[in-house]
Amino acid sequence: MSYMFRECKLLTSLNLKNFNTKKVISMKDMFSGCINLVRYPDDIPATEISARSFEGMFEYCVQITIPPLFHANTLVDACFRGAFSGCTSLTTPCVLPEIDYIDVFACEHLFANCTSLQYAPKKLSSSTVSKKSYYQMFLGCTSLKIPPIMTNPVTQFVESCDSAFEEMFKGCRSLNIVETGQEASAKCFFICSEKIKGNPCANMFTDTKNYPESYTPSIANKPYFYIS
Repeated sequence: MSYMFRECKLLTSLNLKNFNTKKVISMKDMFSGCINLVRYPDDIPATEISARSFEGMFEYCVQITIPPLFHANTLVDACFRGAFSGCTSLTTPCVLPEIDYIDVFACEHLFANCTSLQYAPKKLSSSTVSKKSYYQMFLGCTSLKIPPIMTNPVTQFVESCDSAFEEMFKGCRSLNIVETGQEASAKCFFICSEKIKGNPCANMFTDTKNYPESYTPSIANKPYFYIS
């Protein structure tokens, strides 16, 4: 079903009840550029997905406000990359599976430039992340005020891990994470083990409110950063 309705600018609604989508493994760019789409599937039943399954699925669907419910039980290569990028009316994030491994590019640009989004998915869970797993996930989300909470400590980075969280919140100018300088607020976002080296959070908070342009996180079982 990849590219099925791409750039159908006159499409306003769609009902997939007559389609058997349980075994569909790719909906890449399915509704990309459908700028007038207001009614769309509210449930995506596929659990077994492949690389790029939902990449760009609703990209630039500027009328949608609430995402469908995804049942995917893995986060494979680029599976959600740019899925809601440019959805400027989106107010609610999709729920992502809480798993132990996130593949390369899995959530890259997922909510990029969703300027109406005020809060992130409540929980993100992974003890192993990969190259650009969360790269620019919330890029340009200028209304974002509440970041997610990691439910498991990050214990391993793979595939050039230094870019796993790079620029994750770049341009989130409503995000007020630090009260004074680098003084921590309340809850820990995630904790890394002593094995982690380098700076996987490079430029993570560029252009966010009350946060330094460049931040080098602490290693050795200390939180990288905190949220209030």
